[in-house]
Amino acid sequence: ENYMSTDPNDASSVIYKGGWPFNLEKDGKHDPGFGNCDELPYGNGCVCSSDDECRPDAHCLTLMMDAACVPRIGAQLPRFSAIDQYGDEFDIYDLVGQGKPVILEIGTQWCRPCKLVSQWLSTDSKVVFDDISDEPWWKPEYTKVKEIIRDGGAYWVTAFHQNAYREEVTPDDVADWHDSYPHDNVILLTDPDEKMKMWVRPTAYPTLVFLDEELQLRAHTLRGVKEAWEMLLQYHVILSHRHSNLQNY
Repeated sequence: ENYMSTDPNDASSVIYKGGWPFNLEKDGKHDPGFGNCDELPYGNGCVCSSDDECRPDAHCLTLMMDAACVPRIGAQLPRFSAIDQYGDEFDIYDLVGQGKPVILEIGTQWCRPCKLVSQWLSTDSKVVFDDISDEPWWKPEYTKVKEIIRDGGAYWVTAFHQNAYREEVTPDDVADWHDSYPHDNVILLTDPDEKMKMWVRPTAYPTLVFLDEELQLRAHTLRGVKEAWEMLLQYHVILSHRHSNLQNY
C-alpha cells in the first residue's frame, strides 16, 4: 500500500499530493453504501412514495417534481473514492476521525454561484467580495467561514459531476478549476456517476451539507449554503471551547 512508508503521527508525512490526511483504520469504519433504485430499500435520490421504501437513515421527501429518498440527520456518508485536482485517487474516509468537520459541496462547473463561492474562497479581491456580499442569501457572519477553511479548522470537499459544458466531469476539469481558483484546503473531486449528488439530492447548485468528524450528517438542505455554513460557525465555537479547555487542563 502507498501508506506503508508514511508516519500517521507526522503531519508532513502524507500519501496525497494535496497534503490531505489519511486514516490507517478507515477500513474498520462502517460503510452503509450508496444503494440503488432497483430494489428495496431504495438508495438516496431514488424516487419513492413512502418512508418505508427508503433506508432507515433516510425519508421520502417531496421535492419539486416528485418525491425521493433523502438522508436524515445522523446518516453516515457512504465511502467514496474519486480523482482529486492533483490526479490522486482520494478516499473520503481518510477524513474520518481527524478531529475536523467537513463541508461537502455538490456543484457543477457551469453553475455561476459555484464559481462565485470558489472565487471568494481563493482570493481576497474586493470585487469578488462585493459580488458575493450582494447575493440575497449573504450574511456578514459568513466571512468567518472563509477564515475557518483558510486556517484548516474544517475540511471543504467539492464533488463535481458536470463540467462547464454540462458534460461528465474529468480529472482535467477539476485540475483546471483548481488552477483558476486555487486553495490549499479545498479538495476537488470528480463524480461523473453522480453518487454524491444522489446521496444529498440537491434541487439547485451549489448545495452544501455539513458532516461531523465521523462523516455523519449534521446539517442538510436541498439547495444553498445557509444550513451548512451556520452549522459550521456553531461547531467551530464548540471545538474552540473544547480546545481551550484541554489547554487549560
